Amino acid sequence: RSGGRRGGRAERASNASEESHTPKSPRGPRAVPASDEPRWDELRKRRENAPPPPPPPPDVRGLAELLQSCKLQDKLAPALRWCAKKGVESVEQLVEVEMEAAFARSLGGLKEAKSKLLLKRLEARRAAVLSARQRPGAPKAPPSQPQGGARERGKRGGRGGGA
Repeated sequence: RSGGRRGGRAERASNASEESHTPKSPRGPRAVPASDEPRWDELRKRRENAPPPPPPPPDVRGLAELLQSCKLQDKLAPALRWCAKKGVESVEQLVEVEMEAAFARSLGGLKEAKSKLLLKRLEARRAAVLSARQRPGAPKAPPSQPQGGARERGKRGGRGGGA
């Protein structure tokens, strides 16, 4: 009877015990040589002693929104690095110190339309910053106009005939 069958109960039990002691991986059983142990310790020590990664650049107020409005979200990391390098803390500061063109060039490889759109949006931001500055104080006359209008000159008895 047992001559035609292979692997009796005892043989199957011994095979099962051998398999349970062999480490398995998705690619099949694998034995880890003892010589690899010191290497793992060395790698672990290197990782523990490695210098910390550099901190991320500080957030620049309004930059993410500006780049998103121009569909340039993928340029946020280089833009933040450039701003950190130049000491720019906000988009308002960027336009105040007139560094828009240098900023656009620093993003490198922008297509002409994207570059022009970015500069146009920065110019709009500049106009907003300038108008916000003029709002809190009294409106100033442009330098080309003399102080005091024609009505005031007439009241003071100047030319133009007034009463």
